[in-house]
Amino acid sequence: MNRDGYTDEDFFAKIMEREAMSSTAFGQVAIPHAIKMESRKTGMFIYLNPNGIKWDNFNVKIVLLITVSGEDRKIFRDVFDALATILTDDKHVNLLSSVHSFDHFINQLITCWE
Repeated sequence: MNRDGYTDEDFFAKIMEREAMSSTAFGQVAIPHAIKMESRKTGMFIYLNPNGIKWDNFNVKIVLLITVSGEDRKIFRDVFDALATILTDDKHVNLLSSVHSFDHFINQLITCWE
């Protein structure tokens, strides 16, 4: 995300600072993000693993790394809440974690929201 101009060089440190406060994992999902919403651009990096990876005490199948620019910080809570609502359902997580393309993930996410 740094190479593509979304974040500054210190973004990883900001993510780790937030993670040290409390884990961003819940159930089978983690949504790591910085405390302050001050990235260059708003975006999301999506990591899927249908078998899961260890994240603190959780087996996480979906990681959504979020960057939020200053001008988009007002919408962060709405986006975060919508994602959390969808991703607390294990059925949705299992479906979304097994897709093989970004477009398929987005289409399935929209379907889960409806």
